[in-house]
Amino acid sequence: LGLVLIGSAVVELATASERRRAHQALAGVLGDQLERRAWHLGEAAVGPDETVAALLEEAARRRLRRGDALGAVTAMTRAAGLSTTAADESRRLAEAAYVGVDSSGELEDASRLLAGARLVHPGTGQQSLHAAAAAAFLLINRDGDIDTAYRLLVGAIESGGHGWDASDPALVEALHLLVLLCWYGGAPELWQPLFAFMDRLTPEPPELLWVISQTFADPARTGPPALPRLAE
Repeated sequence: LGLVLIGSAVVELATASERRRAHQALAGVLGDQLERRAWHLGEAAVGPDETVAALLEEAARRRLRRGDALGAVTAMTRAAGLSTTAADESRRLAEAAYVGVDSSGELEDASRLLAGARLVHPGTGQQSLHAAAAAAFLLINRDGDIDTAYRLLVGAIESGGHGWDASDPALVEALHLLVLLCWYGGAPELWQPLFAFMDRLTPEPPELLWVISQTFADPARTGPPALPRLAE
């Protein structure tokens, strides 16, 4: 306990420049630990730095794969703050908003991050898929407005610059959310855009996305034939 208190006192008494130098030194000996190195580099930065922002973005993705949504949001938000362009800052804030609302249901924080994304880069009216997905989540969880959420997401997918790449994580996550919106909506015609989007994915849809898209729409008819593939 005494060592912890001494350490805290040293940090508190240090100047900002001394703390940055300490973070830089720690980053220098953590070359094989990407997440810790990225965080220390972020704390050492004095202004926008795309190299460090990219490292923090990768650290955020690693944390998310481990299930650490809060850590991912924190790292992605810091990456946004170090971005050198408004477009990258907006994209990272939108992704942080999406991760937050999808993983933990933090509506207030997600709303704030999404508002920040729109403020720093209003764009040309074409939302990023993460921004659209975050907005759709907010619409259904805060306002219960499934119809607006559905229209917003379909429009964002149709106009996105993803090239229908099946390995694009934002596109795949948006399509997973669209499956849920179609299901919530309860109308057969809602599924047609989704099926059209699935047909356009190249080289082919991810396995789990394909299975749920085939079974959620009409489980009584399509569920039993899909069971072997679902079991796999």
